[in-house]
Amino acid sequence: MSPIINPSQGQDTKLPPGVGQARQSVRLSAHTVRGSLIQGKGETVIEARLTTTDGRPIKDASIEFLLKGDRTVYGTVDTDPEGYARYPVGAMLADVQGMVIGAVSGYIAHFEGNEYFKEAQAEASVHVGL
Repeated sequence: MSPIINPSQGQDTKLPPGVGQARQSVRLSAHTVRGSLIQGKGETVIEARLTTTDGRPIKDASIEFLLKGDRTVYGTVDTDPEGYARYPVGAMLADVQGMVIGAVSGYIAHFEGNEYFKEAQAEASVHVGL
């Protein structure tokens, strides 16, 4: 299945095959992840996937990752050709407050939308162990 190019990134001036003129709904999924906190070194990567409603990946779309509790922004990452955005949050988990908030509340993946695709948001958990 070939990925959909985000036309607003300037790589393609046409809509992808099967995408009409109106803004299309998308599916954004966030995945529960496990983190490790060993002697102050947190290690984990949070992940989300953006696809059309029929499962075609959308690449080059910006996904913002936030702490669910206080909406602190982890960072923003563009999706790859398979529609995945991955962000390492090791430094955040090494901070005790960030670890507690992340473990208790989880995280949010947010796609702002663009002229072709509608906004979407998904939530998932972070399980922190030693």
